Amino acid sequence: MNLILLGASGSIGTQTLSCLQNFKNKWTLVGLSVGNKAFLIDSILEKFNNIKYICVKNKKDYLSYKKKYPNIKFFYGNKGLVKLVNADKRSAVVNALVSYIGLKPSIVTLKRNRILLLANKESLVIGGSLLKKLVSKHKGRIIPIDSEHSAISKCLLFSDTNEVDSITITASGGPFFNLTKEELKNVKLEDALKHPNWSMGKKITIDSATMMNKVFEVIEAHYLFNYPYEKINVMIDRISHTHGFIKLKNNDYIVNNSNPSMISSINFALNMNSCNVNENQDDIYKVKSLEQFNLLPFDYNRFDLMKYAKFVIEHKGNSGAILCTINDTLVNSFINKRITYVELLENIDKIMSSVKFSKCDNYLSLILTIKYTKKRILKYIQRSK
Repeated sequence: MNLILLGASGSIGTQTLSCLQNFKNKWTLVGLSVGNKAFLIDSILEKFNNIKYICVKNKKDYLSYKKKYPNIKFFYGNKGLVKLVNADKRSAVVNALVSYIGLKPSIVTLKRNRILLLANKESLVIGGSLLKKLVSKHKGRIIPIDSEHSAISKCLLFSDTNEVDSITITASGGPFFNLTKEELKNVKLEDALKHPNWSMGKKITIDSATMMNKVFEVIEAHYLFNYPYEKINVMIDRISHTHGFIKLKNNDYIVNNSNPSMISSINFALNMNSCNVNENQDDIYKVKSLEQFNLLPFDYNRFDLMKYAKFVIEHKGNSGAILCTINDTLVNSFINKRITYVELLENIDKIMSSVKFSKCDNYLSLILTIKYTKKRILKYIQRSK
């Protein structure tokens, strides 16, 4: 089957390229995007000789590589990402883009009854209701790549859906798990970027520190698995070995537990979320108690941003777009040292409590919401300084 990889230059994208070496009989990589890292194109083409389509971010790279590789169709910019997805209308798409620009390619993929292997959180957080409608109408399919949702997908293979009482995803607790709110006032950017278990990009690492990443994952789980907020739980695993589990109605558990690595999640997605349930799986445990996994309860008062997962799931409309935009803009300001860590947390609450939400969830209204909200937040930050 043909495959297009969006975000080939990022953490998930580069690991997907590595994993694809073991799936040459299943997948043929025909297209990819590399954003600003066009310099990677040469080395990628040495390993994958069936690539016909490439998208870069800027026009200068587009003109340069178009001339260098005349047999490959090149695109550029955000519109180029959509053209790339449409270049091979039967291919599956891995969406490993960052931020809201991943939403449109997800929509286009599902509208054409195609398989979407999804690592772009914003697609579901911003447009979950929209994507769910598209899956129902066009018979496309979403396969999650995130380790937590991959874990739940795998656990569900070993149970009857009617037997499931609830699902639980885990969090490491991030670098500030043991700090008080008072101690957070002294946190620096460099501290927030020291995730205890995972090596990731700056933005998602900051989201892991604030726990906004887990907020997004709860929202994603709602749309992926059709459970209400009350049936989606979070627990802490400080070493990130337990990625997720399901609780059965008889109070037994099915747990996905393995070393912290995205490779197994990517491989599971590339294998179309299938495995032989009749064979022993070394990362699946059927247990009566969770005691052996050393999990800790999630402190919903300490990590109070989790309230926005419930809010977005219940309000839908443009609430996810507003939350994502507020978070993205403030995290970027923190990364560029324009605000402090505590200001990042406080401003999320202040701005969320001051905006108006709409039930509109079509693509145009969501994009307009994002653009308007971003301008408003930037003005807010300037005034506060």
